[in-house]
Amino acid sequence: MPASHVPRVLDDLLPHRGGPLPRVAVIGAGVSGLTLARVLTGAGFSVRVVDKGRGP
Repeated sequence: MPASHVPRVLDDLLPHRGGPLPRVAVIGAGVSGLTLARVLTGAGFSVRVVDKGRGP
């Protein structure tokens, strides 16, 4: 997806009505999770990535 297309898609999915953007948790630090986190961060969202640790 071209970078120029991303803000329009985010605006369609998460309409912003002023004030601070919401904080977002991305579950999973695989390729998809990290890509989503980068896109959302670039759009101004505060993002926390959560992934399972190694072990029990």
